[in-house]
Amino acid sequence: MRSVLTQYPNFQLGILNRDMFVVDDIADVVVVVLVVAVVVVVVVVVVTVVVVAFVAFAVLVVLVLVAFVALVFLVVLVLVLLLLSLLFLLLLLLAMKCRQAIAACSPPFY
Repeated sequence: MRSVLTQYPNFQLGILNRDMFVVDDIADVVVVVLVVAVVVVVVVVVVTVVVVAFVAFAVLVVLVLVAFVALVFLVVLVLVLLLLSLLFLLLLLLAMKCRQAIAACSPPFY
């Protein structure tokens, strides 16, 4: 657009003056700045969404691992309690047998 003024220095229409060209150059700069700002905002939003999704996925994986460890812990706890109850029953049975054996060997109390 400046080439019009350099080629035709006596070009004097009321519509075309230097102020319009300056405003046009500023408008081009504003458009470029707005486009860059929109691109930066879009990139920041996309990166934020990707990071949040990755963190959410990592938290989900950690929660699944914690749930799995808790399930294994509960299974082991139930097995230990079953073994302890079986041991208690065996000790009770042994105590009853020992009581019967002691009662059979000892003289009766009159």
